[in-house]
Amino acid sequence: MAFRIQIRRDTAEKWVINNPILLEGELGYETDTAYMKIGDGTTYWNDLPYWNPFEISDASVYQDGLVKLTGVTGFNFTGAGIGGITGSDGFATITVTGGTSGTSGSSGSSGESGSSGTSGISIAGPTGPTGAPGSGGTSTPYKLVVNVAGGVINSITSLLDPSGSNINGVGGWSVVANSPSANAIQITHPLGKPLTDFTSLGINGSNVLTRSFIATATSQYSVFQNSGYTTATIYSASAGNGGYTTIGAGNFYIVYFREGQ
Repeated sequence: MAFRIQIRRDTAEKWVINNPILLEGELGYETDTAYMKIGDGTTYWNDLPYWNPFEISDASVYQDGLVKLTGVTGFNFTGAGIGGITGSDGFATITVTGGTSGTSGSSGSSGESGSSGTSGISIAGPTGPTGAPGSGGTSTPYKLVVNVAGGVINSITSLLDPSGSNINGVGGWSVVANSPSANAIQITHPLGKPLTDFTSLGINGSNVLTRSFIATATSQYSVFQNSGYTTATIYSASAGNGGYTTIGAGNFYIVYFREGQ
């Protein structure tokens, strides 16, 4: 059969009023303070000390965790962490919050530098295509040299590109004399662009005659080009229209032109 033991108990106020003598070893418990006394069989309650097995002097711990000091003087609480001091009946309650932060410690020494990374690979891109010559520039023109005899076109001597190389019959270039008619010059080329800035030099005796319009088929036109810009025909390049001598034979007629846009 189980037994339960209850300790003699009452409020602190009633213990003081009744002031009994506890038997030797008898326990007395204050229900409102959680304090306890042990009787010796001769001493009244009010003269008994509270049970203090840990020999804590003038201090008790409440159930809510607060500390109560009794009969203590000479304490001086300072600092931003002291939130408030209140007291009554000889007891003092000190509210302590977190203290102020201490000063920062000195910085530690720098760590060793890491090893350098490997260099990146440099890859050059391909060279872009050469742009077309701008209009109105001073680029070297093409040069067509024509051999004449007795005041008429005899043959084609050469067709020189801007670098001075003879390109007649090379890379899609060809020049034919007296085609498609007498005293006409037909130029076939691969440019796909109009030929412009036609100018002629004709040797007439001791004079060199320069004309910006060379020969004429009519009074309005000097050079005919197809719509695909692969042929250009100079009509009526006779001695009179071309400005070269009607006497003798030789390379008396030179035509300059440029690649257009």
